[in-house]
Parts: sequence; structure tokens; C-alpha cells
Amino acid sequence: MISLEAISITISTNKHQIKIISAYNPPNKKIQKKDISKIFDNHPTILLGDLNPKNQIWGCLKTNPNGIKRLQISSELRILISPSSKPTFQRSGRVPDILDIALISNLPTTLHHQVINELDSDHVPVITTLNEPLIMNQCTPKLITVPINWQTFREKLNTNLSCTRQYKNPEDINTIRIGTQLSQPQKIQAGVPQGSVLGPTLFNIYCHDIPTPPNSQLAMFADDTTIITQNNSIQSSIQNLQTALNTVTSWFKTWKLNLNPTKSAAKIFSLKRYKDPQLVYIDNQPIQWNKKDDSVKYLGVFLDEKLTWKIHINKYSPKAMQE
Repeated sequence: MISLEAISITISTNKHQIKIISAYNPPNKKIQKKDISKIFDNHPTILLGDLNPKNQIWGCLKTNPNGIKRLQISSELRILISPSSKPTFQRSGRVPDILDIALISNLPTTLHHQVINELDSDHVPVITTLNEPLIMNQCTPKLITVPINWQTFREKLNTNLSCTRQYKNPEDINTIRIGTQLSQPQKIQAGVPQGSVLGPTLFNIYCHDIPTPPNSQLAMFADDTTIITQNNSIQSSIQNLQTALNTVTSWFKTWKLNLNPTKSAAKIFSLKRYKDPQLVYIDNQPIQWNKKDDSVKYLGVFLDEKLTWKIHINKYSPKAMQE
């Protein structure tokens, strides 16, 4: 190959053998017709990758020399160009654009491209499927997928939980003992007792029906609750986040659980430039956005704006070296 870097596999279906190629053409090298001719023959072939051709014909913002050459070679060799409908390249300070395309030849079916909004690099992942488009499932899996039958739960507790002492009313529970220390008697108005063996299980059951608002994901670990929204538009993502916050806050109030705005944090993860994003609110109290050049700590992990892990590594490297 003169300019193209490529690797290929061949897969067999009931009717055909399809050659699939992953390729990269560096931006400082011109696309060569000899490279493309060597790859494409009379067999069904799909080439996917970053070829760095820009052409407004397939949705790019502008046309570059490789884009003109790419279109010319495709016309001469009767190769179809199959771009995605959304930008596949996003870098801070630059307008998102389409750099990753597919080339197909002698393929007896259609291709469908699904751009995934992940921040692993400045090239976002693209899932390509044959025949039918991919249906993305945005729902977060749950351990309990059916409504809780509280009567059955009560019966199971009475059957399987042995207790040598009978408690007829709250006054029978005088104190809680931890080691040699005894606490003052307290009534539990809501929630579950902390530090007990059954506490985590009871808390999971207690929070089972917390709603997952549309256009958002809910991540819970013990009493830490995180709401995640994603969108190509930062403004739309913030609006979805506020809607989700309103829904979750209402549920917390119903079940007498308090959200503490002063201990809450908001962070934008993006490769795009943005300025003065709209604030989000909990009970009419504004939550300030975490600074762009700072990180937010979640379950011991420091997350920076572009998910580069640099801040996390810098914070823990000295400690790791000492140990």
C-alpha cells in the first residue's frame, strides 16, 4: 500500500462471503487509486474507517483535496460512498464534522450507521449494521424488573427471619448497642437504620421504584445518586437534566428523603466549547457548574471535563509511588 493502512477479515453468511476492511488514510497523505483498486475486487466488500476525505456531497462542512480525489476514484471504480448522517469527529475548538465513512462494492444489502456519543477520543464510535438499523436501548438494567409485592415480602420476612424477642411497639426497642456503647432510644420516621446487616437490602427495596426520567440515566450506589443526560446540544442536555432533577426531587419528597443541594455537584463532559451554561436547580437552589479545568469526584474517581483521567492520575500517582 502507498498511503492506506488497512486490515481485513472475511465473514461467511448463508449466501455470501463479505470482506470487511478497517482502514486509515493519514491526513498528510493523498488517497491513491492503486490502494483502493487492490482492496476492492468482484467480491462483496465493505471498507470502514478514517480516510480523512471531506466533501460537501456526503455532508461535510467543506471539501478538501482528498474529498475530491475520493469521489473521483469511487466513480471510476464504481464504489459507493456510505457516510453517517451525524458528525463522527469532535474536537475542542473545532466544529464537528464527518471524517469516518464507509465504502462498499458488490454488496447485496444496505448499510446503516449509528453514531454513539462517547468521549473516548475525538473520533466518536460508529456502529454499522447490515439490513436493519440498530435500535439502541437506553434503559439502565435493574435487578428488580417487576412491581414489588409487599404482602409477599412481609410474609417472607416473618417466615425466614428468626427473632428470639418479640417487639410489640417502638417503645420495646430501648437502645442500639455498638460494642460497649449504648445509644439513646430513637424512633425511625423514614428510611432504614444505618449500619445494620439488613440496611443495604432494605434501602434497595425502599428505593426500588425511584423513577428514571426520559432522556436520562440514573446511577445509584448506596445513598449516592447520579443523573446522567447526553445530547449533541449542551443546552438540550441541561434542559433534560433539569427535568430529571424535578422528577427525582419530587419522588424524594414523597418518601421523606432529603436532597442536599450544598452537597450536590454538576459537571459537563464535552469536547465542544461552551460558555456560561444555564444553571440547574434543586428546590429553587442553584447548583453551580464544576469549573472546566477542575474535576468532580465520584466514588473515589476524579472525572475531568474531557475524561482524560489526567487529574485522577496526578492525584493518586504520588500515593502509589510511596506505597
